[in-house]
Amino acid sequence: MNDFSFKPTLRQMNSKGAIIVRRFRKKISSNQRLSNWYNRFYSFLEFKTSSYKKKISAQFYVKYFLLAVFFYLFLTNKFRIKLEFGKQLNSNEMVKMSTNAALPILIDSSAIHAIPGPSLSFEHIFLIDEADDSDTRAKKKYIKRFHKVARDEMRKFGIPASIKMAQALLESNAGQSKLSLDNNNHFGIKCFSKNCTKGHCSNFHDDHHKDFFRIYSTPWASWRAHSRFLSSDRYNHLKKHKKDYKMWADGLSKAGYATDKKYPEKLIRIIEEFNLYALDI
Repeated sequence: MNDFSFKPTLRQMNSKGAIIVRRFRKKISSNQRLSNWYNRFYSFLEFKTSSYKKKISAQFYVKYFLLAVFFYLFLTNKFRIKLEFGKQLNSNEMVKMSTNAALPILIDSSAIHAIPGPSLSFEHIFLIDEADDSDTRAKKKYIKRFHKVARDEMRKFGIPASIKMAQALLESNAGQSKLSLDNNNHFGIKCFSKNCTKGHCSNFHDDHHKDFFRIYSTPWASWRAHSRFLSSDRYNHLKKHKKDYKMWADGLSKAGYATDKKYPEKLIRIIEEFNLYALDI
């Protein structure tokens, strides 16, 4: 029996179909061209099958090797260190500061230059110097207290931390105003509701004798309310300026945030005096 012939059946086929099959098999066996074609086709299939088996086995071993390496790194705690190192490199690439960011700081009568890097250290902003007056010391203490809050609000709402910090310093007088001390209201947020409950707001003299300002449980609640306030339809378009604090200061004034015409200049002066733009990294 040839390689290309059919396997014998278990029982004798006497039907017409069996007779046709036997004749067809005999005809194929006697045809040399069909025999050669069959042999080539069988060899081709055998070659392809073996090559696919090799590829499949190779892929399997590669995946097995990678899983073993990953498992080893995970057990030896090296994989976690790699992730943190990569994160620091990404943050370092994102550092965008002007040349004014390199600021001299007097420590033990020696001048050094401090630029916030991947470690995100902002100590040079609120470091108190012996030559600072009481007002400057109060502002630096306020910046130190709320600089993390300002950055968290920037990440959540897209408002530059420099703008929020400058507004807080100006509106609350570095946390020393009566409104910030009594109401925890650090941004001068007013209350326009006609049906206020007890403890919701209080009356302070501002432009009119009937000006009511919101009362907050904590200063942080005031910061969050201010972020939501600047995310309203009236000011939300300013987020297109991203971290351009000058455009933000001018935009807030044009949108009617304050009645003081010099409000943008005051914000910009505070930001540049205390280098608050470093918080926008």
